[in-house]
Amino acid sequence: MENADRMTSPKIGQLFGRRSLSKELAVSLILVLILFQGVLLAYAYSRQSRFLMQELEKNADDYAEKLSEVLVVPLWDYDDEQIGKVGLSFLQSDVIDGIHIKDARGKTLFRAVGRQSTEGVLNRSVAITYRDQVIGYADLVFSLGTINKDLSWLRNTILMVLVLSLAVIFFTARILLRVFMRKPLDILQNGIDRVAQGDYAYEFDEIHHIELTGIAQRIKEMATDIQARETSLQVINKELQTEITVRKHAEAKIRENEEKLRKAQKMEAIGTLAGGVAHDLNNVLSGLISYPELILMDLPEDSPLKPSVMAIKKSGEKAANIVQDMLTLARRGVAVAEVVDLNDIITDYLKSPECETLKQTHPGVTLDVKLDPDLLGTKGSPVHLSKTIMNLVSNAAEALVDGGTVSITSENCYIDQPISGYDDIEEGDYVKLTVSDTGIGMAAEDIERIFEPFYTKKAMGRSGTGLGMAVVWGTVKDHNGYIDIQSTEGKGTTIFVYLPACRQPSAGKAPRRSIEDYRGQGEFLLVVDDVKDQREIAAGILTRLGYKVAAVASGEAAVDYLKSRAADLLILDMIMDPGMDGLATYKQILQLHPTQKAIIASGYSESERVKEAQKLGAGAYVKKPYLMEKLAIAVREELDR
Repeated sequence: MENADRMTSPKIGQLFGRRSLSKELAVSLILVLILFQGVLLAYAYSRQSRFLMQELEKNADDYAEKLSEVLVVPLWDYDDEQIGKVGLSFLQSDVIDGIHIKDARGKTLFRAVGRQSTEGVLNRSVAITYRDQVIGYADLVFSLGTINKDLSWLRNTILMVLVLSLAVIFFTARILLRVFMRKPLDILQNGIDRVAQGDYAYEFDEIHHIELTGIAQRIKEMATDIQARETSLQVINKELQTEITVRKHAEAKIRENEEKLRKAQKMEAIGTLAGGVAHDLNNVLSGLISYPELILMDLPEDSPLKPSVMAIKKSGEKAANIVQDMLTLARRGVAVAEVVDLNDIITDYLKSPECETLKQTHPGVTLDVKLDPDLLGTKGSPVHLSKTIMNLVSNAAEALVDGGTVSITSENCYIDQPISGYDDIEEGDYVKLTVSDTGIGMAAEDIERIFEPFYTKKAMGRSGTGLGMAVVWGTVKDHNGYIDIQSTEGKGTTIFVYLPACRQPSAGKAPRRSIEDYRGQGEFLLVVDDVKDQREIAAGILTRLGYKVAAVASGEAAVDYLKSRAADLLILDMIMDPGMDGLATYKQILQLHPTQKAIIASGYSESERVKEAQKLGAGAYVKKPYLMEKLAIAVREELDR
């Protein structure tokens, strides 16, 4: 029972606790008006009641006086008939309810009673005198029915007026409160809701009441304070988010660098071990290779020992090759650094016995070769680069369990911005070698360990020494290059090798055509590139071609440069960071020189922004790295266009 009371009590409290200011004001106003009107009507009723009573009393006095005058003669003459007629005539009045006429001795001469009203009576007695002598008496009974009827009508009228007034007051108060209180309060409530939703600039322009205007002004001040605090919190939150993001990136970079350092230290330790073992094995193998040759010189051609000695010699040579791989792994094998053409090394490998053996061992494998005829040179060791190509192709072929295609591609490549992959590739000009297969692919954990010595998913002893990919790693690092890997299980693997490009021709590579027809005639060219090396390369090539050349490091610098002078042609880098890119630069230059000629250069493929620049009037698109022949042709054709 107590629990039920406790549960019911809050509900009752909530019910009566929900109060409306406008309703309370309306009820209070109506009650005050009703009370005032009730008092007023009660006063009017009381006054009217007194007035009617006074009027009746006056009429009663008049009737009594008149009756006494009329009855003088009949009473003096004792004319009973005439007395009766007089009494009956007076009884016909609406206000007289009874009459009693007596002589001086009190004998009843006439008596009559009317309607016998129960609504109250008024009595009047009068003495009838003649010559100062009382000759009789008359008693009159006056009915209050007429007064009560008039008062009843008055009461009904007052009640009707009161009800009508109540209705009028109720609806009038409702309308007035809606106009003068409910509407301003609704506007104030709506403004508070808007502020609560974040509209801190909301203006309470529709409120004109002094009291509510003060409240609205205070709410606006509070909204301004809240907005200032919220803005401050947003700034602090943004700074915190930025700091958290920076810290996360820094932590991720630290972990990445730690992992790369760990791998580098691991490879360095393995290389040191391999180098020491290779050094000792070289001492042992020198006799194993040299003595069989001496023995073979002393053996007759038909000696039965000759095949055995030859087998010993070949085994020694194989061991020497393994030692050479170990030296490469130890980063001690590249002693030659000449300018080479990677295309020639790839072509020589495709004609080598090793490649023929590969084709025979994997008959279902097809080699797809695409070589860039304008490939730049690279400095390095032809022997080691050849072995790198052999190991990459061999590894790709062995991944094709059911046959497939191994693609070998060479191309010039310019990196505009550092690339973060298996290696972090820096900006610059590169000769890019790509070897891809459509084989079984690799899992992420296998990619991380692919260059470790003797790490393989294949059966040991069936696919070489287990040092092939480790040798690739060592060779690329000895050539100051980078490696990147993309692999998906079940779809294949692609390995990219980036070797630094050089512009010196290789010993066996002669220029294919003359560029004399594309030489300059002293025209002024402006090179715009954010990378210093690229500016110097482009300026050097163009100067040798007979042009006058200036170079600037940004789009903003180019615009400032051309405000006071003109250039016959712009060589405009598309990607420049920070600042304006090539398209934005060209748009501003066109405002200074509407017919300005330009060619666009970039290390990436032709993009939509390049095409947009060409729609504005730019000429050919030249892909980096810069080649003298292609740059010469593009510049000459654009100048002559």
